[in-house]
Amino acid sequence: MNQKQMDLVRESLKKETAAAEEQLRHEVMDTKGEFVEDMASNLASLFAFTLAMVVAVYCGFTYQEYAKATQREFFSLPEQCGGDEQQRNSTMYQYSLAALEGLGEIIYPDTINTLPPTDDASNWIVGGDQVVWVAEKGGWYLAVDSDMSGITGAMLREWFNSANCSDMYRWWHPLDHVYGVWIDPLEAPAPASCDLVARHGYTHRVKEYVNGKLDKLDILFQDPCVDKDCEQLKGQGVELILSAQVTTHQTAVGRVLVGNFTHVLRVDDSGSTLHSRFTFGAEIRCVDHPDSWACYLFESAAPIIKKLMLGEAKARGIFRHCKQEMTVLGKVIRELNSPAV
Repeated sequence: MNQKQMDLVRESLKKETAAAEEQLRHEVMDTKGEFVEDMASNLASLFAFTLAMVVAVYCGFTYQEYAKATQREFFSLPEQCGGDEQQRNSTMYQYSLAALEGLGEIIYPDTINTLPPTDDASNWIVGGDQVVWVAEKGGWYLAVDSDMSGITGAMLREWFNSANCSDMYRWWHPLDHVYGVWIDPLEAPAPASCDLVARHGYTHRVKEYVNGKLDKLDILFQDPCVDKDCEQLKGQGVELILSAQVTTHQTAVGRVLVGNFTHVLRVDDSGSTLHSRFTFGAEIRCVDHPDSWACYLFESAAPIIKKLMLGEAKARGIFRHCKQEMTVLGKVIRELNSPAV
């Protein structure tokens, strides 16, 4: 190769190197741009969330003010179980603790992205255990089936009608449950649209741990059969339906709706199964002051709230908690209904 050819090769290599450097520079700039855009979006959501909290507190929508306005103290409600039941409480607590320890490891299903049909009431009792990320709604759907062999609808209804103290609430899940009382409706609720429905119109105020984090919730029970044909379920062995909206409380903007659930007890030749179906995270909104500026700003931060508080870890935590508490509850109710107790 002569000198002229070598010079041409060098010139060609310089041009190729310069072109590669230019392409790399553009790729780096594009990556930086995307990073900056994501960072800006997250910072904007965080700023909106922080501003919402500041405005909410400034405007007086605090837990204390809300409690005063409704003349209710959140965690000083009378607990009705009463009586000289110290020995019974100790015995049942130890029984439920042993039942929980005997469950062993909870097996999680793989997370999928296909939402099962939910419009028809019969879909509450099909499908088996599922953890579903519903991308188009930005939320989660959980299906949890728990063994309740030996439990009838009447027995489960009696439990929910009578378990109005924290001692009994702790029997239900001796490690995660802390406090639980029932709040009567301010007005007598209309008759349920189906006699399978229990506790509609009542509120269960609870403290419980999920994933080691203490949640403080108002669980507002409702009638899910208003727009569904629940009578058909009687022919499929269903004996009880419990459904509720779940709200957090003690937030700066009062209660915040985060999801809902439906529990359906079916009894057939194979035994009793509680079919639990949850949806949460798709909608986050204020319950007590929906038209306030504080709530408007709070809800504008919904995307970052979902990322921080309602991710897959929360979904799997709820799945584990439900599978444990409902299986243990079945054992506790059987024990309470045994002749020896």
